[in-house]
Amino acid sequence: MDRRYGDVQSVMVREEYRNRGIGAALMAAILAEAGARDLLHVTVHSGRRAVEFYLRNGFRHHRQILLWEPADR
Repeated sequence: MDRRYGDVQSVMVREEYRNRGIGAALMAAILAEAGARDLLHVTVHSGRRAVEFYLRNGFRHHRQILLWEPADR
């Protein structure tokens, strides 16, 4: 089977480096790679503290997960 899905796991920016755009840059690189690989979607199982970060970076609530899909689909 050809599964074209991604799942983000264990991504963290150390506290002393937060709020500098590092996390957003990492997520942009991850999602650019997902787009380059033509993935159908990317999921992340996030702790409550990071949900807003993922929502700001294009994910949306989907059942019990946060889901990202390319805008052109």
